[in-house]
Amino acid sequence: MHRFAGCWRLAAGLLLSACLPANAAAQDGDPYHVVAELDARAQTVGWRLASANASFCSNVVPAVGLLVQDLQSWEDPEEARAAFGASATTQVVVGAVADGSPAAEAGLHTGQPLRSITDTVLEIDLPPAEPGTYQRQTALLDLMDEGLQRNGWIAIGIDTDAGRELLRIHGQPVCASRFELVTQGSRAKADGTRVLVSADMALELGDEDAFAFVVAHELAHNVLGHIPMLAEKGRGWGRVRHTEREADRLAVWLMANAGYDTQGAVRFMRGWARERDVGFLDPTHDAWDERLGGVETEIALVAASPAHSGGYDWSRRFPLSRRDAKSGR
Repeated sequence: MHRFAGCWRLAAGLLLSACLPANAAAQDGDPYHVVAELDARAQTVGWRLASANASFCSNVVPAVGLLVQDLQSWEDPEEARAAFGASATTQVVVGAVADGSPAAEAGLHTGQPLRSITDTVLEIDLPPAEPGTYQRQTALLDLMDEGLQRNGWIAIGIDTDAGRELLRIHGQPVCASRFELVTQGSRAKADGTRVLVSADMALELGDEDAFAFVVAHELAHNVLGHIPMLAEKGRGWGRVRHTEREADRLAVWLMANAGYDTQGAVRFMRGWARERDVGFLDPTHDAWDERLGGVETEIALVAASPAHSGGYDWSRRFPLSRRDAKSGR
C-alpha cells in the first residue's frame, strides 16, 4: 500500500506545502485532513462507478462505501490522534465515507472513533503495530469485507454523544474492487482487487469527470480480469497494450452508467495524457491521440445504445478481441 511513505511521514514542524504539489498548498487543513478529503473523493467516485455497474459485472460483492483508518499506519500516531480529536485509547477512526453509500446513510463521518468491527473490539483485540506500517490497516479492511460477504451486513461500534452505539449497515451490490489512495507515485493502477490512485494525481485532476475516467479505467482492469490474466500468460508487449485499450474503452461505459460526463475521458486524453505522452517509447499505452480515438468511438456507441433500467449493458460488448480493441469495431 505504501500509504504513508515519503512526504506523508511528518516530522515536527514540516510544512504541508513542502510535501504536497503546489495546487494543494492552498487547501485548508493539516495533512491528515487533506489525505482524508482525497480518500473521500476516491471512495465516492469508486462507489458510484462500482455500484452503478453491478448489474453487468460478473464478480459482485456487498459493500458499504466505508474506509476505516488505523491510526498506527501513520508515522506519528499521536499527531494523527490529535488531528482527528481522538482519545489516547482510540486505535481506528472512520477514514472516508463515499457519498450516497450505506455508510453515509448511517451517518458515519471522517474522524469518528470506531470501537468494534463485527466481533472485533478494537481497543482489546487488535494486535500491536509499529507506527508507519499498514498490515493492520489491510487486515481491518479484510475483516469488513469478510463480514459483509458472510452476512450481507456489517456491525460497527461507534462513539456518539449519547454513548456507544452498534450500527448494523447492510451492504449494496458493487463490482468487486476496493478504492484506495496511495502517496507514492504519480499515477493510478489496478492490482486485481484494488484501484490505487496516487495523491498527486487526485490533486492534479480537478476535473471530476476526467478523474472519474482514471478510476473507471483502473476499475475496468479489475472487472475484466486483466491482472490475473497477465500473471498467467505473461506481460508481452501486445497483450499488455491490448488490456490498456480495452480498459480505456470499457471505462467510458462505466462512466456513463454512473452519471459522469463521458467527455471527461476526452479532456483527460487532450490534457493529462497528451502532456505525458512519450510516443512509441511508452511500453504499455498507445499514443494519446490513438487513445483519444478509442474513447471517442465508445462515446458514440454509448450514445447510440438503448439505456435500460440498469444502465447501458456493456457486458455484450466486452471483452473485446485484439482487433476490435485496436480498430474500434
